[in-house]
Formats: sequence, C-alpha cells, structure tokens
Amino acid sequence: MKNISAFVLLIGLLVPRESSASAVLERVNSEYFSIASSLVATTPYTFAVWVKANDETTDHTLLGIGKSTEIYNFAILDFNGAAGGDYCRVRSRGPSPAGPVDITDGNYTANTWHLCVGVWASTTSRKAQLDSGDPTQSTSSSDPIGMNKTTLGGSPTSTLGAYCDCKVAHATIWNVALTDNEIDQLAAGANPQDIQVANIVDYWSLASDANGLNGNNWTVNSTSGTITYDADNPSVSPPAGGGASTILFRRRAQ
Repeated sequence: MKNISAFVLLIGLLVPRESSASAVLERVNSEYFSIASSLVATTPYTFAVWVKANDETTDHTLLGIGKSTEIYNFAILDFNGAAGGDYCRVRSRGPSPAGPVDITDGNYTANTWHLCVGVWASTTSRKAQLDSGDPTQSTSSSDPIGMNKTTLGGSPTSTLGAYCDCKVAHATIWNVALTDNEIDQLAAGANPQDIQVANIVDYWSLASDANGLNGNNWTVNSTSGTITYDADNPSVSPPAGGGASTILFRRRAQ
C-alpha cells in the first residue's frame, strides 16, 4: 500500500459574527442592556461602541460600569448632548462626594454613525475619542471601587436617567488600554474582534440579539418588554478570516 505522508487539514469552525444591523434603544421605553456584575474592575480598560443618536440636545449613556446602589463609583462612556459641544465624554467618579472627573472630545452629529471610545489607562490617565484623530486626555485622579453592574444605554448607578435614544452596534470592552492607532483603526472600519484579541472581555455585535461573543449576554430592560433591531448599521468590516477560527488536524496513513 502506498505510503501517504502526514497532511494538514484546516477546518474553519464558525463562531458568532455580525450581520449588518444594530440595536434600537428608545428612551421613551427606558430601554437599556445590563449585566449584574462589573465586567472589569480595575484599570486598564477600554470601552468602544458605534452610535447613531437621535438628537444633540440630551445626554445618551453608552457603556458603563458602576455601583448599582449609589450615585458614586462609576466609569461611564456617553454622548454629552446637553452640552453646547455635543461631545463623546468619559466620566469617572470614585467614593468621594466630589463630583465626577469628565473629559470630552469631538462634536457628534445626530442621525450619523460615530465611534465613541473611552480609555481608562490608570487611575490618573484617561482619554476620550470621537471617531479618528487626536483624543482628549486627563491626568486627574479618580478611582472607582465596588462596582457591581455593567450597562449599555442606561446608567449603572442608582440614578438611571439619561437613557440612550439611539442605535448602537459593535459594543466592545477590553481589559487593556487601546492605543491611538488602534482606535483610529476602529474608526476606519476595523472589526473590534481583530483589535487586541487576547484582551477582549466581550464583544456584542447587536445585529439581532443581546448575546456576547464570550458569553456575557445582556439582560434587556424595557417598559415595552423588548428591544428591536434595525438594518441600519455603521461601515465595519467582517472579522479577519470571515469570522472563523482555525484548528489543525494531522493524520498519517500507511
């Protein structure tokens, strides 16, 4: 019988990947997503989400972690539409009664897809970035503790106002501080699943459900009982390799 040398068979195992769609959060129904734990607890971490807000006159809470029983101790990424500049804003507040440390960047436009990113590199280093370009940075000290809730579209603290009235897609949390270059790649349409892959805490495409790539599935909160999904979406590339992971098989026959 003819000898057959070892050969390699590559098989792509499909993993969840996005289709072109987004979640629609409606303020009138107090809609937001939540998880009853803080997916990150200590710096560094990065939040990023594509957002299409319905207005430039109110605040829209995006991704956040916080202590659900009080107004202190939180780290929140939001759209600060109530301000004159309509900013992407990074907020951080520790246990002190002193007000939150805020930094803002850019000027978002209603009914337009924007990338909003917040980076908490340390307790004395944070930055906010809207789309691409130079971020706004802060070195003010802020050290939230005791956080026990993660949210998208609503506050993670005991004050649940400033619901997001917007469409959201490709929400991601990393346990590392993304670089300016990596943020620019995201703004240019790179898939979050291809950035700092080993440090992705979780990624939610929000194309058709609230499930996380790594198993952290959102709880849906809405007075209507449901959240809808829409075909509208930002221009984001599929993950490298078409969303497939590759494993290696070897077989030897005689």
